[in-house]
Amino acid sequence: MRLLVFLLLIAIVAVIVVKLVKGALASPPSAGDDKPGAANPQLVRCASCGAFVPRADALPSPDGFRCSDPACRANA
Repeated sequence: MRLLVFLLLIAIVAVIVVKLVKGALASPPSAGDDKPGAANPQLVRCASCGAFVPRADALPSPDGFRCSDPACRANA
């Protein structure tokens, strides 16, 4: 009976250790991913209207970024 309890304790500890090691080896998602479909795209502020737009959709300008809205670009 003692042997069975001892083997059960070893199995439980082994499962816990394996889960901890897998969690430590898994790479955390990086916050700066600009890939399409990323959960948190980097946002930039439009220099003209002040709206926040994804960096992938923003148009670079000498004073920062501009949104792709034609009305906003007309006011620049």
